[in-house]
Amino acid sequence: MKICLGSAQFGLNYGLTNKNGKVNKNQVFNLLDFAIENGITLIDTSPSYGNAEITLGKYPQIKKFNICTKIDPIEGDSITNCKLKKITSKVTSSLKTLNSNSFDTLLTHGPTDFLKKGNAELFSTLKNLKSNGLVKNIGASVYNVTQIESIIDQFEVDVLQVPISIFDQRLLNIGILQKVIDKGIKIQARSIFLQGLVLENPSNLGKFFNPIKANIKKFQDTCSKENLTPLVACINFIKAISHIDTAIVGVTSLAQLEGILKANHREINNFDWSSFKIDQEEFLNPTNWPVPS
Repeated sequence: MKICLGSAQFGLNYGLTNKNGKVNKNQVFNLLDFAIENGITLIDTSPSYGNAEITLGKYPQIKKFNICTKIDPIEGDSITNCKLKKITSKVTSSLKTLNSNSFDTLLTHGPTDFLKKGNAELFSTLKNLKSNGLVKNIGASVYNVTQIESIIDQFEVDVLQVPISIFDQRLLNIGILQKVIDKGIKIQARSIFLQGLVLENPSNLGKFFNPIKANIKKFQDTCSKENLTPLVACINFIKAISHIDTAIVGVTSLAQLEGILKANHREINNFDWSSFKIDQEEFLNPTNWPVPS
């Protein structure tokens, strides 16, 4: 399974369990050096990730990476010509900031953008960017089955970025991922650690998570009995899903990235993944979580 380096922490104090804050430029450069040395060639970013683009663009070897980025979520219920022009302008500006000639992948960031009035014009704009060589692949970052089905039934996208983790198994066992693959669309898995929720000691979590603390403890206790770390289990859960092309991981230190790469090289068998799934969407979608104080 390919690993993609997420960059939200490079520009924001991002993540439920992020105790280190925003990663400084020197640390980012060290992470990127290590990524190159270990065969990671894809970075996931966005103009909405604070100054992540600026930091990445200053990295001397940025051209060794393929970059997956996103357009800003489109406000309102309809997509106007003015908004479409801003998309093209923003992509051009981001390429300049990132010192790049083209993006590997360009996704919509708003999960419902492809469902709004003017969606055909939106797709045409993204397709033109692709035809003009500014991006190689186009697609969407989505959250649920309804969004996936609507998009792939209407548009010939190349990539979908979807949330999947050992707790969030909503897209499994209903055939939707197979339908995506059958259309030749690549799948990138994001939120595979749920911002660190699945790896955190439940006692360190706030009251909001009380209803699922027993689930977290059960998962971590099971890992301990099997002589596994929760990190290894989380990575292997994603690896066990044959439909997934790439997993996006966000880190704030070299030690975290080293641990992820080691976990990706370990193989485990006979693990009952389905016993850990959580169905309550309020705990699976971080946009529903209270803002940390």
